[in-house]
Amino acid sequence: ENTLQKYELNPNDHFSLDVRSGVDGNKHPELVLELALDREEKAVHHLVLVALDGGSPVRSGTSRIRVTVLDVNDNAPVFTQPEYRVSVPEN
Repeated sequence: ENTLQKYELNPNDHFSLDVRSGVDGNKHPELVLELALDREEKAVHHLVLVALDGGSPVRSGTSRIRVTVLDVNDNAPVFTQPEYRVSVPEN
């Protein structure tokens, strides 16, 4: 009963937690992406993972997770004309 009983993840819109049990009986938490990430919307996500045992009193361990969203150019440039001509004065 004093072994790991469950994992908890702080509430958020983008990630959930899937806990799988291995053949050895150990539990392994996996982050699951629920909504697509967009750097323009939010560049960094801060998560807190808590592991709880079944003792009395309950003991816990906490891990902070930082997810940094990298960006790709998903907004291609749009032009209204096929060609643009400009003059730039020397001064």
